[in-house]
Amino acid sequence: TSCPKVKTLQEALRALGKEVPITCIRCPGPEEGKPAAAGGFMTDSESIVLCQDWMAQQPLEVNNTLTHELVHAYDHARSHLDWTNLTHHACTEIRAALLSGDCTLEREFSRGNFNPFRLSRTGERCVRRRAQLSVAMNPACPDSSIAEAAVSRAWSVCAKDFAPFDEIPPGY
Repeated sequence: TSCPKVKTLQEALRALGKEVPITCIRCPGPEEGKPAAAGGFMTDSESIVLCQDWMAQQPLEVNNTLTHELVHAYDHARSHLDWTNLTHHACTEIRAALLSGDCTLEREFSRGNFNPFRLSRTGERCVRRRAQLSVAMNPACPDSSIAEAAVSRAWSVCAKDFAPFDEIPPGY
């Protein structure tokens, strides 16, 4: 890929002695009423999978998704995350949403989450919401209020951690 964010993360992972394989697979269809999976970071194999069907339908989203998953791989490599610790999980989700471009105004508008009367902190609300949704899917998380509390605990430190970037990359 020619995406600068992806290249930066891959170089940072190599500097940590990690080469993260990326595989495209046929993913199962989504549960009724749920969006199709884009991919994920697999902690057991320290690899990234991207879903073929989703990639074919959303080709312009591939670099953002790959960046998001590479942030998880980077955090896993540098911090030895305990994925059952919901604060650890919240931290990497905050960083992934923040650094990947998941929460641009354009993307929020396309999701129907844009309110012109509440422009300030739109990005922060998006990052918090997306992190909470991800943490709530963790088998160690009993309910969404626990996910929200984990994101709140992690926010002040993790929302300021842009590593391996010097600042939030363009596209936020």
